[in-house]
Amino acid sequence: MRLALFLVLAFSLISHAAERPNVVFILLDNVGREWFGSYGSEENCTPNMDRIAKEGVRFANCYTTTVCGPSRVELLTGRYPHRTGWYLHHDAALYSGGGFDPKREVTIARVLRDAGYATGIAGKWQVNNLYDEPDALTQHGFQEQLVWPGSIDRDKVDAAFNKQFQDAIARRDAAFLTEATRKIESRYWDPVLIRSGRRERDEGKFGPDLMQQFAFEFLGRHRSEPFFLYYPMLLTHGQNAAEPVVLTPDNHNAPPADEHAKFADMLRYADKLVGQFFAELDKLGLRDNTIVFVASDNGTEKALSARANGRVMQGGLYQINEAGGNVPLMVNCPAKIKGGRTGALADFTDILPTICDLTGASRPKDVTLDGQSFAAFLKSEGKAPRSWIFNEYGSERVVRDERYKLKNRDELFDIDKDPFEMMPIVKFDEASTAAKAKLKAVRDAMPAQTPLPFEHRSLSAFKLHAGSGAGQQVWLEFVLEFGGRGEEPGKFQSPIGIAINDKDELFVPEFHGGRVQKFDSDGKPLASFPVLKHASGIAVSREGLIFVSSITQHRIDVHDASGKLVRRIGQEGAGDGEFNEPGGLLIAPDNTLLVADQCNNRVQRFSLDGKFLGKFGTHGNEPGQFGGADEKGSRFGGPHFIALDRDGALWTTEAKNGRIQKLSMEGRPVLHWGANTTAPGGFGGREKADRNALAGPIAVVVDAHGHVWVSSSNDRVQCFDETGKLLGGLTEAGDKPGQLRLPHQMVFDSKGFLYVVDSSNQRVQKFRVRG
Repeated sequence: MRLALFLVLAFSLISHAAERPNVVFILLDNVGREWFGSYGSEENCTPNMDRIAKEGVRFANCYTTTVCGPSRVELLTGRYPHRTGWYLHHDAALYSGGGFDPKREVTIARVLRDAGYATGIAGKWQVNNLYDEPDALTQHGFQEQLVWPGSIDRDKVDAAFNKQFQDAIARRDAAFLTEATRKIESRYWDPVLIRSGRRERDEGKFGPDLMQQFAFEFLGRHRSEPFFLYYPMLLTHGQNAAEPVVLTPDNHNAPPADEHAKFADMLRYADKLVGQFFAELDKLGLRDNTIVFVASDNGTEKALSARANGRVMQGGLYQINEAGGNVPLMVNCPAKIKGGRTGALADFTDILPTICDLTGASRPKDVTLDGQSFAAFLKSEGKAPRSWIFNEYGSERVVRDERYKLKNRDELFDIDKDPFEMMPIVKFDEASTAAKAKLKAVRDAMPAQTPLPFEHRSLSAFKLHAGSGAGQQVWLEFVLEFGGRGEEPGKFQSPIGIAINDKDELFVPEFHGGRVQKFDSDGKPLASFPVLKHASGIAVSREGLIFVSSITQHRIDVHDASGKLVRRIGQEGAGDGEFNEPGGLLIAPDNTLLVADQCNNRVQRFSLDGKFLGKFGTHGNEPGQFGGADEKGSRFGGPHFIALDRDGALWTTEAKNGRIQKLSMEGRPVLHWGANTTAPGGFGGREKADRNALAGPIAVVVDAHGHVWVSSSNDRVQCFDETGKLLGGLTEAGDKPGQLRLPHQMVFDSKGFLYVVDSSNQRVQKFRVRG
């Protein structure tokens, strides 16, 4: 009888163990939702993952911290960054200084290992320096390991470089450290890896393929027992900060022409690996009992864009916007999870409690978890629990529900109508009022940040704490310059404006030179043609027409692509269609011409054939007016240069008033900010007796991320968010490369490079945006 009872109990325990599901978490690196077909992408890169989403559960909105280190800690612990201290990126693998501490935090792997699961990791870790802390992965619960260490390659540097590197960390020298990342151990071709504590270099191999092989071997070894595999893929991150894309085995012998195509191929290769992984689960008979999560750690590099849902979507790495922190999340297990369903809201803190509930593992004791389990929803036993999701980076905190999103300054956005978060709600109805109250209560209840016992070390953290302490996150890296004073081709006589066409060809008018010159994106002169004296503003239409304004001739001249004058628009005056010193020009998406009519304190709109269509703005100091206390007719009191953002809103500069205004296309004021001070973010500092002397902000341009770039008479180009918060830029005055003297108009090309007309230095400078 006792033997029979023992056999029954033993059989029961074996059966229970056999029913425990395996869990795999596949985490892609630096790729946003705009690249996934299941989230509306039109780039055709993810057929395997799209099928996984269709056959499983897909979450419409999943928040995670918008950069890799904090995102991974959030995922592994089920705790928000303010609770763990990882509220800024800390690249421990590269800069040392402290790491992800198993004495402070408990990971999913540790929980499942203690529950009897075999545990393994294949891919990118980054949150510890595995040479300083060789047993960190084991302490965090991973029994089997193949990871890319991500440190400086000790085989390729000498003692002198190591001293420079440590000095640069101490000085927070982001420029040197960006270039130093070229010396990181390779994660792709000829990779350096650590296999269960042993360092190896695999010549002629491709790192992601080796990770896939290790993952397959792990599945095979543990097919008869419950297992947890954490698979943080190496793709689609670039090799390092200076090399954002790499070639794969599928295009190595026929490289694509541009970075967009190279990145698309990186994602296609990752998608192929994911497809092969699911095929291996089928082959081993594990598919029905293996729950697979697929997600990305944060948004794409900001220099990359993809077409999704009928729009071009820019990458949002490091940004607390939807592109940066709202990532794909899908869960698939045909026998255990009914497919074809969509959950509304989840965030990365939910993963640990969900996996605990799916596997029957106990949640970690004496640990405050922030996550809410959606295991019942996956098993069709209840609804997804979230009514809000939360995100943060640094001091920025946001919370959203299915429709509305609340930002730091209590601005509420309707994400359904305003996915780029450009127009905060100003007229509240019952639904938006209730949403704001609910979301504000959630955000305000979040505790203060718990500091790490060491300083955050990363390019973004160095920049945040560097210089003036103004909170810089974005800076300009000099690429090249062209020009110089002179009359010959390629030289300048007081350049002011700049425009760009769809071929990335640049057009620069000269205030004293009486001509427009055309250049390629590397500054090679291509052509020139004569124009009115004192030319300032310029715009190029889709059809190749070139519009040039003159502040002394009070009109706009229109030239064809060869430079031939084809028509003139306007004359001196204050009537409709007349000008008093017209300045900046732009072509709107509806193919109309907008003109900053400076001394008339207004903006006018025309058809491209010169028909007057409307105007807005008057003299005054109220939002939507221009000039402030200056007399009407003051050259720099009115709108000087103008720009459009990706959502169709108009931005203007008022030099003497020290103000940036955002307006609707009809001229309705949306917001304004600015001051002519010498402080960081200010536009002042040049005091002159002449009331018409240039002062304050000069030109404005809005990039694809919604950042507002302003040139000013104090020799600065500064970057702001739309509310006027300083994000960084360039503030070095001088005549050396990367320094400025009276910068004027600016344009971005299709690859995200910024061109600045450095007027007093008689040149154009090209910059790469970093941060």
